[in-house]
Amino acid sequence: MNPIDIDNYELEISSDCNAECPLCQRTHMGMPLRGNNNISLDDLKSIFYKDEYINGKEFKLCGVLGDPILNPECIDICDFLSSKGARKIALSTNGGMNTPEWWIKLAKIPNVQVDFCVDGFKDTNHIYRVNVKWPILLRNMEAYSEAKGKATWVYIPFSHNEDDFEKAKKLSNELGFRFIKRTSGRNVLSNKTHKSRKMVKAVSLTDSKKIPHDNLDLVKKTIQAYGNNDKEYLDKVSTTVKCKHLNSPEAYIGADLTLWPCCFLYDQNTKSKVIPDGIDQDFNDLRKHTIDDILSTEFYSTLTERWKGSHPDHLFRCLKSCGNNAIYLNKKTEVK
Repeated sequence: MNPIDIDNYELEISSDCNAECPLCQRTHMGMPLRGNNNISLDDLKSIFYKDEYINGKEFKLCGVLGDPILNPECIDICDFLSSKGARKIALSTNGGMNTPEWWIKLAKIPNVQVDFCVDGFKDTNHIYRVNVKWPILLRNMEAYSEAKGKATWVYIPFSHNEDDFEKAKKLSNELGFRFIKRTSGRNVLSNKTHKSRKMVKAVSLTDSKKIPHDNLDLVKKTIQAYGNNDKEYLDKVSTTVKCKHLNSPEAYIGADLTLWPCCFLYDQNTKSKVIPDGIDQDFNDLRKHTIDDILSTEFYSTLTERWKGSHPDHLFRCLKSCGNNAIYLNKKTEVK
């Protein structure tokens, strides 16, 4: 695959964050909130050294470990991508940082839209979005709305916030935002009790019975097959993988300037190594190699082979996250 073929890029422009969401990988790793990696504007200019790598493409500023609005050059990065013809620049954020003036400036950049990840209302959002202050969040959403910025409110239903769902939808409509219900395995496949470094007591998280995850039993069956080393079943699931990298096609750039097929493999690599022995462990370092060179490496050319449960370097994360036509993936449904 060539860089020109990539239609969507997910950029983790910062691995800093103001929040300590209990199910976030950064919380599990005990990462500090500040002092981590940030992709600079100069980094991006070096990576995307041809305008055709940006023009007409979609860029999602999200990430596994951080929030893009913590990057001090976030506005400049969005402006740069927009000026080079990016068709869409979507920021995914908890919305709890920066000034109203900052949000107004962001709203004025062409082709920018924001996903405000707000999982509750005044008395419940902070239960999952730990450290996010409701008055600051609301102030920022109002400033962005008044500046005519395009946005969605993305809501993960838990048992503790399911009764605030309608109130959130009403406020979202008043702000002129789309309202998205997001269901995923993250709040039903993990342990029910979580505690971060700064929490006085653990947070209990249980799934919403009113707004359940679809097809969860099939996801659990795949996980069980992996635990039982059922290679025959895993091989069958491997034929159903709907791959973000190959189907979109998409690529992911971490705040450490490494290039991955998707956010899931980047996330998995923070837990256990996914680069096989015998391959240069720095093969995807964008400080040493170009996107062109990385996409032509053995790691990428053998990706589909490693979906098979019988492969010695099996990538189970591909089956868990994208098997059975990606039923585990975050399902986002607009609610009118």
